[in-house]
Amino acid sequence: MSKYSSILSIKEAYNKVALELYAKWGYRNSLYNDRLERFVGLLSPEQSILDLGCGFGRDVYYFSNKGIQCEGIDVSEEMIQLGHKIYGNINISVGNIFDIATRYKGRKFNGVWIRGVLFHYPICAYEKIFLDIQTILDEYGYLYIQITDEIPGNYTRGISDTNSSINYYFYSKEKLLQEITEKYFEVFLDISTQHDICLILKLR
Repeated sequence: MSKYSSILSIKEAYNKVALELYAKWGYRNSLYNDRLERFVGLLSPEQSILDLGCGFGRDVYYFSNKGIQCEGIDVSEEMIQLGHKIYGNINISVGNIFDIATRYKGRKFNGVWIRGVLFHYPICAYEKIFLDIQTILDEYGYLYIQITDEIPGNYTRGISDTNSSINYYFYSKEKLLQEITEKYFEVFLDISTQHDICLILKLR
């Protein structure tokens, strides 16, 4: 599957169940507050974060309320529209992870935040994603990635037990670290949990 057909299938899948996902996911920030707070603690007020795959903007809303200049993009128009209805005038818009080098050319962010998202792409797509992030991340900035820690493999299944199916690609933590640290970033903090691989990274 090409990255473009993958983007299309992701957009269609999330558009189909945006409201249902909000009902399932609306409470989740309380589960991740430790990771959100850890990332905020690395930045100063008025610094900037880009949330890639922001969904309906729950993390953008959280960071913005902490004084961070945060914006987010998501491939799903329905998720973005829902986010504006829920949170009001937060800085979220439609966009995809493969266009960031062009979209944000000349800009630098102090943080880039990716929660989930990567598990929808095979590891061969990481080169484009991480090289583009390098072009928009400040030299002293931080990248956060979070991927569910599951048995490695390629699965097609419903998003959060909905009937909207999508591809998932899971890799071992060792495989992810090898791919990321050999080519793109170094690990600043490993804050992984029993269920999630959570890494704060810095430029090499």
